[in-house]
Amino acid sequence: MLPLYREVAAEMTRSGVGTEINTGLAYRYPVAEGCPSPLFLSVLAEQGVPITLSSDSHFPDDIGRLLDEALQAALEAGYQQLRFIVSESPILCRLAACPIIWYE
Repeated sequence: MLPLYREVAAEMTRSGVGTEINTGLAYRYPVAEGCPSPLFLSVLAEQGVPITLSSDSHFPDDIGRLLDEALQAALEAGYQQLRFIVSESPILCRLAACPIIWYE
């Protein structure tokens, strides 16, 4: 899978697109790893593909679910910043300085 991950990440970088760490997979389905997988996430980080975090909530009680784990996965993969979309414009924020608030 590694060659495919590298190819996809390189194309994402060339295209200027980002992706997300989506925690919905972890709490809705019995899977062993996150989305994207830790290996793919590390390749995305190496290639500089910007990421955001998403709880993919389909119900109000799931808003923000497992975002702490998603943030930890981003850090472990080597990410140092997150991308936010504000008024249709991407903004990058260093993880050490991001004002991240999880809603309970």
